[in-house]
Amino acid sequence: MATRKRKKTAERDEGIQSVLMYSERHEPVNEARNLDAGKISAIVTAAESSGDMTRLFALYRDMLIDGHVFSEFSKRKAPVAGDEWTVSISDEWLDESNEKLIAGDLERYFKTKDFYDAVAHLLNATLYPVAVLEKVFEPASYGFRVQRLIPVPYALVDFRKGNLQIRTVDGEGKPTDETYEPDETNYMIFRAHNMPIPDRWGGPMRGVLAWWWFRVWSRQWWHENSERWNSNFFKGKYSDPAGKQELIESMSFMKRLGGVVIHKNTELEIINGLSSGSVEGFKMAINVCNDEISRLIIGQTLSSTASPTGIGSGASDLQGDIKNEIHCSDEAMILMTLTECLRDQLLEINTAEAEAFEIKAGLLTERETRRLIAHTAAIKSAGLF
Repeated sequence: MATRKRKKTAERDEGIQSVLMYSERHEPVNEARNLDAGKISAIVTAAESSGDMTRLFALYRDMLIDGHVFSEFSKRKAPVAGDEWTVSISDEWLDESNEKLIAGDLERYFKTKDFYDAVAHLLNATLYPVAVLEKVFEPASYGFRVQRLIPVPYALVDFRKGNLQIRTVDGEGKPTDETYEPDETNYMIFRAHNMPIPDRWGGPMRGVLAWWWFRVWSRQWWHENSERWNSNFFKGKYSDPAGKQELIESMSFMKRLGGVVIHKNTELEIINGLSSGSVEGFKMAINVCNDEISRLIIGQTLSSTASPTGIGSGASDLQGDIKNEIHCSDEAMILMTLTECLRDQLLEINTAEAEAFEIKAGLLTERETRRLIAHTAAIKSAGLF
């Protein structure tokens, strides 16, 4: 969660660039290509020792292309990003008051795709070490209102000076070696995990990286094993050198034609090398990796893997509760950050009453809705209303 540090201004400090100048043409190269243990060690060491996160963030980006990681991370982010965000203000304020106008404009911004993308970017910090938004304001009748919240690309996030810095870009949108410290007047800085891990160590995504890499290689080993042992092969017998040459030529033609004509004294048979048992170990290894990735990202596995839990075990309800608790925690941290870094700043720069309104979020889950209906029915049947 961000800490409060504001100025009574909406103007940009001198020397601060907009991240909109960054061009995706200069996105770091694909680090997952030809990845091995030595390359991973070099990437992690560069991040830990010097704070150069460029290659580590690029590897994290490449991991998100993976189907399982993408699916699980989407499940983590979707409930909070899809919440209904509203502004609650007392009716005591007049409709023409600055407080009421600020609240109305902010709630209208909450309904935009731009805000949805901003919240989704902040939620990257549940696995990444940090997420940063650039705040852009525009003139309004009462002063200033939010125009945009712009996600800062991870290619511009830097820790080489020991703390969070933003890289500048040149005229072509390419990141340079020059950096500046993002102040909370112009930027919203968000950290969602509460583990005592330095930012340059890469956040909880480091744990996902280990299991992801082992699973990638398990698939490669599975493929090599299947290619070598789990396919049909030919076995031939010959009685003289001429028969040997005939077998070699016959096997060569059989791969292409599917049939062959040989001498009656020459034997050729097809050996079936397919075996389900030989691949079971690889399948189990991949499933273990997927389960561990799911636990690291969403805290449970039942939403991605159908596993028998036994009648009346309550395991599905327990894992559902864990998912809901993670949702509530992520939502609460986003809410506190928006309150401290956006609401308070808007009220201050517009010289409005402090804490004139509240930002609220959240829709009842299906399970919570059923509980509320059941409790309401029980109260009614008891004659309490």
